[in-house]
Amino acid sequence: MGAVRRFRLQSSLPLVMALLSIAVMYGPVFAGRVPFPVAFIYFFPLFAPDRPQEVSLDVPDIGDLATQFYEYRTLSSKAVADGALPKWNPYILSGTTFVGNPLSALFYPPNALYYVLPVAAAWTFGFLLRTLLCILFTASFLRRIGATPTAAVVSGLLYTFSGFMTVWQGQSMPDTAIWLPLICYAVVRLHDDPSIRSVVVLTFAFVMPALSGHPETMAHITLVGAGLAVFIAPQRPVAAKSTRTAKFLSLFATAGLLSLGISAIQLIPSVEWFQNVYRGLDVTWPSAPSWSLLGIVSRDIAGSINSFGLLIPLQASYVGMMAFVAAPVALLSRPRRYVVFFFALAALSMCIAYGIGPVLEVVHQIPFLKTLKHDRLILLVTFAMSVLTGLGVSVVEDLTEHPDRKRATRVGLLTAAGLWVAVQLIYTVSVLTITAPKNRMGHIFISLFFVLLSAAVVFAAVSFRRGTPWFRLGVLLVVCADVYTFAYGFIPFASPRQIFPPNELFSRLSAMDPSPFRISQLGYSFATNSQMIYGLHESDGYEIPLTRIRTFAEGISPAYTDAVVMEAKPILESNDRRADLLNTKYYVVLQELPEYPKFLQMPDRFRFLFEYRKASVFENLRAMPGAFLVPASGIQVVKDSGSQMKILKEPSFNPQTTVILDEPVTPPKTSNASPAQGAQVSMFQRKTNELQMRVDTDQESILVISQTYYPGWKAYIDGESTPVFPANYALTGVSVGRGSHDVRLSFEPESLKVGILVSLATLTIVVVLLAFQRRREVLLSDS
Repeated sequence: MGAVRRFRLQSSLPLVMALLSIAVMYGPVFAGRVPFPVAFIYFFPLFAPDRPQEVSLDVPDIGDLATQFYEYRTLSSKAVADGALPKWNPYILSGTTFVGNPLSALFYPPNALYYVLPVAAAWTFGFLLRTLLCILFTASFLRRIGATPTAAVVSGLLYTFSGFMTVWQGQSMPDTAIWLPLICYAVVRLHDDPSIRSVVVLTFAFVMPALSGHPETMAHITLVGAGLAVFIAPQRPVAAKSTRTAKFLSLFATAGLLSLGISAIQLIPSVEWFQNVYRGLDVTWPSAPSWSLLGIVSRDIAGSINSFGLLIPLQASYVGMMAFVAAPVALLSRPRRYVVFFFALAALSMCIAYGIGPVLEVVHQIPFLKTLKHDRLILLVTFAMSVLTGLGVSVVEDLTEHPDRKRATRVGLLTAAGLWVAVQLIYTVSVLTITAPKNRMGHIFISLFFVLLSAAVVFAAVSFRRGTPWFRLGVLLVVCADVYTFAYGFIPFASPRQIFPPNELFSRLSAMDPSPFRISQLGYSFATNSQMIYGLHESDGYEIPLTRIRTFAEGISPAYTDAVVMEAKPILESNDRRADLLNTKYYVVLQELPEYPKFLQMPDRFRFLFEYRKASVFENLRAMPGAFLVPASGIQVVKDSGSQMKILKEPSFNPQTTVILDEPVTPPKTSNASPAQGAQVSMFQRKTNELQMRVDTDQESILVISQTYYPGWKAYIDGESTPVFPANYALTGVSVGRGSHDVRLSFEPESLKVGILVSLATLTIVVVLLAFQRRREVLLSDS
């Protein structure tokens, strides 16, 4: 009974400490607060006067939470509540695919929270779930490779609350990164137990990062899983069962193929999206500067640039001071296969991330790998050090139960070596520091305190016999205190009422015009993309843009690769109709702009409507409607895109009488159409995935829809299908015949249909395999 109690205590204490860490880290959520950087809302003039006193504007550059991820989750939630899968995003960039954009993560199972809960509640619960899963998966992997329960939880805490995972939390990178330890666990399990169940576990482990929304991080962790499989394949499994190398690798490849099949529902639309966006695979990313490696001991992450010049969040890499004193001890761990692999992973990733030695030059010769952002490999450095720390803690814990003077000496020497390295790094940071940290717990001497405390715990454990319970408690307390004081509050907590509160300007714009229209802000009056929350459509936006809209806006938008942003001076000076063609009916102009007075001086083009706080709204009197008709006699067929853009930029181009097409079109048959007089488009409705309108025309015409052309849109005239094609290079066109017609456009991408079929077929195969495994086990048990 005493042994049972000791085992339960040994297993339950780390679990309790892990749960307490989560509860403490996110304590404010239990009082109804939401982890959200509202500073990125109240920083802008439209909301600044409403800023609560407790909201500080001095926060790190984590604005994507407020300009992309919260908006995307809101779009998903609203669309599903209305009974539709949000395949299209009509709110930004004059319309763009949503299902194809990996950041949408529509099919990522944890994001199902947004389909059943209010957005703020789902957002909050997602933080808790992500943290719990990360600790659980890391601890499970460490237990699988022989670590003790205490050591497993230590690794889980270090990885989960490391610099990389802390500063990017809430974005898609941690959503993907939490599955890295599960991939490693599944690879080792398959090696030890080559069963169908193990193949399915590995398949699931690969599927989740593919659906989670960040292909780059998915590529990184998939390569780690593949590398681990190749590394351990020739080695004899630790478990009783054994398998040949070829069989293990074939089962691993099977799991990879099955995961690709199940993930097809997201991967195939994303491949199509990638083929249509402005950024390609020809970008070679630089590494982080070598000196930023010092971030591994820096707890100062409270501002965009920390006390010695580290960029936050890009270069944050703190991993917990226990790693320095315990990770070297992992060299004494048995079996050493995992020690060798993770030391090699840490060294290789560090060289690539920080441009150390010739490794980066080799990577730059590999076509696919050179396009990945090298500084993101900080994630793999963090994970490898966390794993090695767990293995090292296991060695120390074993030593307290089975004293060995010679081994204790080796542990002491390795601990001292790690301590020396940490102190040298900390000293270097102290020399480089030029300003005081914004957070007292970010001071470099706090790092020194925790590394000395960590070393003291290890030295005490190897110096005194039978100190196992105290060592377990001591190491957990030190690690919990370290990661808690580092990570707590990096994402501020806010009241749900403070997140995108009602705003008069948006309310007036929404009620101003019943017909579809788009807005564009000139100068930053509000956070980019935030008009999505208020149901307003924008001509520009922050996202990797489709090639057509990016090229279409050249000259009126700066050459950003991740956005299309209209600017006041180009709009005022442009003589062409491109902005008008985007249905940009209202400009929200910041009054602080030097060009602002010129808008007031051009009432024949920009009609002043009202002002609100430091912004004014002008109506663009030349804006084209959301859909309009051009007589077929005005068709110009121009196959070359450069020539098309040259025509569109000419001041003489009249979009009401001329339309530019890639190919000639044949008007559809309209024998049953009602007669019409004149030409007009009425009864226009714009939904997430659908457009509906009534078209009347007395001649064959091209219906031009002010929406970015993208493959997958289907048109139906009076219920009959008709082709959709690009018009005026970037917009969408449909040919209509004489008469009065009901026209409906629906986004039905073939890539999604194929992806669904492939995913369902692969899931069926997985179910059949599991049923076969189950039947085989039953037959064996009966015999």
